Amino acid sequence: MYRMRERIANYDEFFKIYPKMGRQMKEQNVTCATPEYCFTIYHDGEYKESDIDVEICEVVTDFGTDTEDMTFKKVPAVVKGGMGYS
Repeated sequence: MYRMRERIANYDEFFKIYPKMGRQMKEQNVTCATPEYCFTIYHDGEYKESDIDVEICEVVTDFGTDTEDMTFKKVPAVVKGGMGYS
């Protein structure tokens, strides 16, 4: 898994982060897994409109070299998942 953790001013900043991630992955010749799977972890513990601590994760087929902005981590496979909404 490739991951990038940042504090963003608001949700519009995702439009800046995703292209940045793509460029860094391309520079390191890292390939997304097929089917592609990405997810975001919100570290604030509650919904916030601004000053949001996010970790954007993308499943990849191989690791690159960790940098200041991005790191790679092996996580166990998840066979089943669930989601709730209220």
